[in-house]
Amino acid sequence: MPLADLLAPHDTPERPVRLLIEGGPGVGKTTLLQKIAYDWSTAQCGEQCRSPCILHAFKMLVHLKASDISNCQSFTQAICNAVIPKDASVDEEQVKRMLRSDKTLVLIDSFDEIYDQEKKLLLDVIKGDLLRSTTIVLTSRPGYLKDELRHFDSILQVPEYSQEQLNDYVMRYASQKKISGKDLLDNIQKNQMQVCQNQFNLGILCTLGLIA
Repeated sequence: MPLADLLAPHDTPERPVRLLIEGGPGVGKTTLLQKIAYDWSTAQCGEQCRSPCILHAFKMLVHLKASDISNCQSFTQAICNAVIPKDASVDEEQVKRMLRSDKTLVLIDSFDEIYDQEKKLLLDVIKGDLLRSTTIVLTSRPGYLKDELRHFDSILQVPEYSQEQLNDYVMRYASQKKISGKDLLDNIQKNQMQVCQNQFNLGILCTLGLIA
């Protein structure tokens, strides 16, 4: 699926305004949000992007971690603290106006990494009590938003690697390093298969040369 299609209508005719991306640790949730932000900022949609491009219909994109919001009194304050340089000629009123727009996309990573007592502001956003018109994309490990799932327009899962994807990753890595892909893959299958179905762990093992 092209990344821009994450923001396209799925089960309803309306474009999702609250989108949850769930997946286990290390499967690529953070990388996915970084890729969305990169594609938006560089206008790199790719040949498969819908026309008109849904991603670039947004005039503003804000990328935050949940921890950026956890100790703030308002979403505006969180953005000013985490994103806006102190010497920038942007005040809180301008940020408020930006956030009220349906042309603003906010990416929030790692909901699962903040304590329950720090979640009130984010939960108000998820429920639509705040930023009702703003499109919010949130990532979390499964099981942390059981009571709030009904507030999301779309819920997507990031799976671990299939056997085919694992093989492809290892062969491409071996090709770049000019080593035997078959030997590398054989060693994974003998020793590290369960661990390496997680993208993050597989990348670490390959990069550090722990798979001989």
